[in-house]
Amino acid sequence: MKRVLCLLALLSALLLSAAPLPAQDGFYVVGGRPMPGTRINTLPYTISAPGYYYLGGNLTYTGGDGITVNADNITLDLMGFTLTGPNVSSSASAIYIGVGRENVEVRNGTLTGWNCGIGEGSPLCKASRVIGVRAVGNANGIKLKGDGHLIKGCAAFRGSFGEDITVGIQIDGRGTISGCAAGGFRYGIVVGSGTVCGNVVFDCSLLGIYSTGRTVLSHNQVSGCVTGIGAEAKSSIIGNVAAAGSAQTGISPTLGGSSDPVLLDQNNVSGSGTHYGPGNAATVWGANGG
Repeated sequence: MKRVLCLLALLSALLLSAAPLPAQDGFYVVGGRPMPGTRINTLPYTISAPGYYYLGGNLTYTGGDGITVNADNITLDLMGFTLTGPNVSSSASAIYIGVGRENVEVRNGTLTGWNCGIGEGSPLCKASRVIGVRAVGNANGIKLKGDGHLIKGCAAFRGSFGEDITVGIQIDGRGTISGCAAGGFRYGIVVGSGTVCGNVVFDCSLLGIYSTGRTVLSHNQVSGCVTGIGAEAKSSIIGNVAAAGSAQTGISPTLGGSSDPVLLDQNNVSGSGTHYGPGNAATVWGANGG
């Protein structure tokens, strides 16, 4: 009996502990007590102080931006819930990161019915992270303007509406986009410079993956896009798989006539379209297939 009582006491202590228990990929589960941080129960909501914020349930807003981040050092956990917006033709974002914000993380939830799932105020923003977010049925998925950003394990899928100049996942500055999926936009994934690795992109009306600066584009899978992968400057395109249908191009190493050096190696392109667009005098062609 004494041993049983000791075990029960230990179990109670664990359940009532306020310490978060680490879960997969940086998420936390807190047992026995209310969640730490600030709970968001209604929209619109403005975050104006550093800290941890989380959704208390599914939320809908028919006005402007849903959540505005006006502070640095923020974690916003959607807790698996959904933010639903007014309509895709509005100018509203589900989550808007204000001008010059730094160290903002958004994770774990769904955004639908907005002009933009996650938008950012200016190129002065730095070190944002978007992890495990599903932007479904928005005109644009996730669009960040600054530097040092990470977008990981996210999905952006466009709904059946008339917007044409749309982007699934974008970092204008330097950053990393990895393990994401994007489909149905004009541009699937766009980055200024950095790393684009291990993504799946499909059915984009212009460009599947597009980089404008020095970028490593590796081990991505692209299909159903007018141009699968396109680079403009000093990029390395390695180990990608592309499918090029009729009137499509799998990989275009010097998009727009760039004269910068580009390395292509270990890529594989299939289909009836053009497998590789023209390079230039500085293009290095490795052992590519297709």
